[in-house]
Amino acid sequence: MGHEVDRRDMGIWYDNRPVQDILVEQAQVFPNGVLAVLDPPRIAVVDDIPAEVLEAVRGFWDGRLLPSDLVSRLLDLKARRQNPEILTK
Repeated sequence: MGHEVDRRDMGIWYDNRPVQDILVEQAQVFPNGVLAVLDPPRIAVVDDIPAEVLEAVRGFWDGRLLPSDLVSRLLDLKARRQNPEILTK
């Protein structure tokens, strides 16, 4: 019954490592600290995002646009940016 145990690997799971070693490993995996995963995300507005795109995202965020409307608006804005000759409504 149970699983096969390779005694050579027991130290990986059941060792008594020094606290300093554990803290070093945690610092590598979580450079901002272990509780940083609970911090709210940091969002920065980039200057090269057109105001119309930000307005569309705000409309979605505020509930004025459905997800499909947001996608349609973003695709339309992108098409107009790539092809300025497209007439706007």
